Amino acid sequence: MRKKILLLVILIIINAEEADSKTKLIGGFSAPIFFTHYDQSLVNSICANQNNPKGINVSYPANLKKLAIKIIDGIDSKCKLKVNAEQLELNDTRTVKYRHDAVIVVLKFN
Repeated sequence: MRKKILLLVILIIINAEEADSKTKLIGGFSAPIFFTHYDQSLVNSICANQNNPKGINVSYPANLKKLAIKIIDGIDSKCKLKVNAEQLELNDTRTVKYRHDAVIVVLKFN
């Protein structure tokens, strides 16, 4: 099994190295920010970045809806970008534990 995984990793590396500079890769990255309380300086820094985010997603547990709305309003006033919001139902299991104490703001960059 380890040999198969190693072979797969090697093939991925070889394919990545064979891609030349003419190849245009499409994609981006995202950066999560966790808010346990409202922080105006952090809200200001989200949009002060030279590479302003191309999209913003906010997800939050039901007990933090007021905090999420305050964060969304703060981001909206600074960035003028559409903020997608989603209330999450977080159910911990034996193997998965969620953060019930934070609003998660995900910045998407291109």
